[in-house]
Formats: sequence, C-alpha cells, structure tokens
Amino acid sequence: MVYLLDAGTPCVRGWRDAEHAAQVLRAELRAWGIEGRMPVRAAATAAGTGMVELGWVTPEVARLLAALLAQARAGTDNPVPAPGTAVDAA
Repeated sequence: MVYLLDAGTPCVRGWRDAEHAAQVLRAELRAWGIEGRMPVRAAATAAGTGMVELGWVTPEVARLLAALLAQARAGTDNPVPAPGTAVDAA
C-alpha cells in the first residue's frame, strides 16, 4: 500500500520546516568543515511538529561546537536568546 501526503498535511509542513532548518545548519557545518562529522536529520512528529535531530558527535566536535557558540555569544549584545525565539539564518 502506498500513502500519499499532500503539502497541506501538518506532518508535511512540519517536516518541510525541519528540513529547511537542517539545510541551514548543514551549510554552516560545511563552512566549518564538520558537516560529515555531525549527523543532522529532519523529521516530523505524529502531530506534525517539525524536528531536527542532531546526532552523536565525538568529543572533539562537541568542543568545537561549544567554542563556536561561545564565540558567537561573545560577539552579541544579547548573549542568550529568549525561550521560543526563532533563530534562522535564511
């Protein structure tokens, strides 16, 4: 049996949003040379909420990510985004 989903289905919209966010993240990881060292996968819950799964990484990659986040935070006037704030580079 084949199930077809249309663009109006919440899980499709949620997945599409998650895939876009995952692509933005993959592009940044690629720019830092660590795209293949950190798995990033888009998915959607049964309720249609988009989710981006950040897979297991080595301690070296975790330290690099922490350093990049600290560097980004140090260069801003508002170091900690408010909960629920959307962050999108595209």
